[in-house]
Amino acid sequence: MLLCVPLRKPDNEELAEVALQNIERLKGEKEILITKAISWVLRSMIKHYHKRVSTYLTENKTTLPAIAVRETMMKLKTGRKNG
Repeated sequence: MLLCVPLRKPDNEELAEVALQNIERLKGEKEILITKAISWVLRSMIKHYHKRVSTYLTENKTTLPAIAVRETMMKLKTGRKNG
């Protein structure tokens, strides 16, 4: 979650890569706060890394927490968390 605010600022590819690496390490966790944090980070990345997030979701949708996939896909499509 510490990366959410910095990821909303102009492009920083290195920070985006760190965020995705953290998600990779944590995506198997079932704790609700971790699954929500994954969703928050992915949604925070959309403004500056839309294509990267979209590609990442497509490639990892079966291994990511369902709530993260659902909420991030909705924001990719509508620009909002809830359609």
